[in-house]
Amino acid sequence: MVFFRNRKLAIVCFSTAFGGLELSTLRLAQELSARDATTVLVVPPETPLALEAVRRGLKVAFLKPRMKYGDLFASWELARILSAHAVEIAIVMQSKDINVVVAAKLANPSVKIVYYQQMQSTIDKRDAIHTWMYSKLSLWISLTNRMKMEVLEHTRVPEHMVKVVPLGRDTALF
Repeated sequence: MVFFRNRKLAIVCFSTAFGGLELSTLRLAQELSARDATTVLVVPPETPLALEAVRRGLKVAFLKPRMKYGDLFASWELARILSAHAVEIAIVMQSKDINVVVAAKLANPSVKIVYYQQMQSTIDKRDAIHTWMYSKLSLWISLTNRMKMEVLEHTRVPEHMVKVVPLGRDTALF
C-alpha cells in the first residue's frame, strides 16, 4: 500500500467485538506502521481490540460513540484526535462508523477518508443521507469485484472511487 507510505493515518474502528474485522484492523495498523506510516488506532476504551492494540505496542486513541448515528460529541472528539495527531488520512473499518468520521471531517476538511469495506452489503443506501456521507469519501476499498459491483448497484458512489484490493495471504504462516 504505497499510497499510505510516509503518511499520518488514523484507523477508526468503534467495534466492541473481537473477531475477523478487529483482527484485520490490528493487522492493518501493524502493516502500515511497519511501512513508514505514522498510525494511530482510534477505538473504544477497555474493549478487546483496545487491549490487544496496547499489548502490541500500537499507538492508540480512545473514543466510544454513545449513539449509533448523529453523535456530534463523538465527532467533535474525533476531530480533536485527528488534529492532535496531524492526521492526513482516516481509514474507516466499518460502515456504521462513517457518519462519525464524516462529521469530524467538517472540522478537518483536509483529512481524506478511506472506507475499507470487508463485509458484503446488498442493502440499498441510495438515500440522501448516505449519498451525502459517501460523497465525503476519498476512496472506497472493496475486497472483491463482486463487492464493488454491489457498492455500485446499492449506492451512488461513482465507480472511479471504488477500488478492489484483495486481502493477501500471510506467507509467514508457512
